[in-house]
Amino acid sequence: MWHEWAVDMFGNRQRTSTRSGILKAEAVRQFASSLYRTGINDFVDLTEDKLEIAETSIREIPGQKSRISLDYFRMLAGDDDLIKPDRPDRMVQRFIGKAINLQPGKVTPRLARKVLQKAIPLLVPTGTGSFWSARQLHYTIWATESGN
Repeated sequence: MWHEWAVDMFGNRQRTSTRSGILKAEAVRQFASSLYRTGINDFVDLTEDKLEIAETSIREIPGQKSRISLDYFRMLAGDDDLIKPDRPDRMVQRFIGKAINLQPGKVTPRLARKVLQKAIPLLVPTGTGSFWSARQLHYTIWATESGN
C-alpha cells in the first residue's frame, strides 16, 4: 500500500537506505506516528521531555538511527541552536573552506557544524551576533553562496 501511495502521491520510490531501507513515505508515516503517540501535535508540544520519549521510537525506524532526521525536524520546527544536520550544504562547506583557507573537500560536515556553532558567540561582541542563531547563520551563508 505505501509503495503505491508514495509513487502516486509523491512520485517517490526512494528508500531510507540502500540496504534494507524502507520507503521514505513509510518512514515519514512512522516518524509522524511516533510524534503523535508522544503527544506532539503542535509546536507548543515540542518539549525536551516529549522529544526525548519520541526519539526512542524514531531511532527504531530503519534509516533513522543517526538522529539526523530528528535534529532536522527540530531545526525546521524552530530550534535555533541546530543547523542542518545531514551533510551540510556543499555551499556552506565551500564558504567555510574559503573563510578558513582550506582546500575544497577538506571541510567535513562535522567541521562545518562546529565552525557555525562556534561563530555565533564570536559575532555577539561585534554587535552583529546579538540576533543571530546557528540556524540563521546557516541559512544566510547558504543563500549567499547559492546566489539566492
